Amino acid sequence: MKTYIVCKMSNVGPMRTILNKEHVDETIFFEKVKEALLDIFEGNANEAEKAFPSVKQHLATRPGLLEINEVGFEIVDNTHRLN
Repeated sequence: MKTYIVCKMSNVGPMRTILNKEHVDETIFFEKVKEALLDIFEGNANEAEKAFPSVKQHLATRPGLLEINEVGFEIVDNTHRLN
């Protein structure tokens, strides 16, 4: 089972702080990723769509939080964890 996490990021001094951490379903998670990419590319949907597959692959294959334009994204795979 995978857990999809979205959170607001904020600068607090020299450190980044996680705010408003929420668990969402896969559909909402990737919609929010696309929204963040649109912000980066200043509304250019073509550029955001070109970047999306590599960002999606990054999220699926690398552990940890990925920050995109002050929003943090993380996919946690709980399949192999022991209780």
